Amino acid sequence: MSIIHQLSKTIVLAACLVFGWQALAQNSDLVLQSEIQVGGSNPERALEKTVADTRAIFYNYVPAVDSSTTILKPLRVSGSAAMPVIQMTLRKCVAFICEVVDLDAEIRTVATQSDCAKSYLIRADLSRSSTTLANTYRELNVEACLNKPNTLAFRVTARRGPEYKSGVVQQEVMKMLKLQSKPILQAIQKSLKANGG
Repeated sequence: MSIIHQLSKTIVLAACLVFGWQALAQNSDLVLQSEIQVGGSNPERALEKTVADTRAIFYNYVPAVDSSTTILKPLRVSGSAAMPVIQMTLRKCVAFICEVVDLDAEIRTVATQSDCAKSYLIRADLSRSSTTLANTYRELNVEACLNKPNTLAFRVTARRGPEYKSGVVQQEVMKMLKLQSKPILQAIQKSLKANGG
């Protein structure tokens, strides 16, 4: 195989990857960006221990609600340390219309390649949740990037579902996800501290 042929195959592969990631980014909406300071003498080790037991993060998670939302069934955390499941039932009212929303999410954490000292993706699969939620957003993703010195940057995105359509329903679902994002990051920070970070 000639060098030119190899080079052209590499360029085509790189273009596919770039456009693939762009397509994925276009199918996601930004929910939240934030940074926290990680203490301790070995923040990388603290982060490794934290993501190794993702279930412990969600034991620390305290769901947030606004005045239009009522928790009907409190948060339940089950599953394994590496693949927890969170379940909760809410009633969400907009004007005089109320809907019961079941959150049923399986969560996985994977290490990712980046320019960070350590980086992970915590992915919550929302496909088993109520139709309104799952059809609007199929995943909630938390990207965690540990930069030096001791700064952990978060980027939370929601991947659009099969029947995503901008409008009132999408806006209300996004409000709900935004409301939960800060408590999730607070739960991660609490777990980090418990693991020496």
